[in-house]
Amino acid sequence: MLSKVSFFPPSFSVPRYFVPVGILLFRVVQDPYMISLSRTQGHKYWFHTLNRQSVFECPRDASPDFAAGFSGRLIWDWTSGCVRIRPDQEVVPGGGQGSKDRLHGEQLMSYINTLMG
Repeated sequence: MLSKVSFFPPSFSVPRYFVPVGILLFRVVQDPYMISLSRTQGHKYWFHTLNRQSVFECPRDASPDFAAGFSGRLIWDWTSGCVRIRPDQEVVPGGGQGSKDRLHGEQLMSYINTLMG
């Protein structure tokens, strides 16, 4: 029997439990723009990759409409044994169908921590 991992946020006054089974990622910026963080000013900015211009205010054509955002979505499906949510949860290398080719949660967090310094 598979054990489910649940999460009860301590800030909630009424118990509500969540059973995470994956992450759904949506685009927040339309091509050819990308969003980055200014190292000198500490603010995010929009960079147009074709004309190489940067602005600190979001251009009108940089925000994707719902259809574009939804069609370009990415789904990170957490099959059994692929993602550690709690420190005491076991992650089985090679566990779950095709998991050896999957991104593990600890790999993602390690990458994010590396980028944030």
